[in-house]
Amino acid sequence: MKSEISLKDWCKKVRIALIEEDLSIKDLAELTGYSSSYIRAVISGRLLRIATVQNKINEVLNINE
Repeated sequence: MKSEISLKDWCKKVRIALIEEDLSIKDLAELTGYSSSYIRAVISGRLLRIATVQNKINEVLNINE
């Protein structure tokens, strides 16, 4: 059974991946098709992770959970 990563840990992974890929929030927004304010709220933990959004971010940043 696959255990789900905590919100805090996932947000941290996203921020690290952005740095490693030299991408900004705006870049990630363009690559995922979501607004930069929405992406910022998701990866800061202010909004709950919605599976489709999380999966798209994971796909773009090549994050494996």
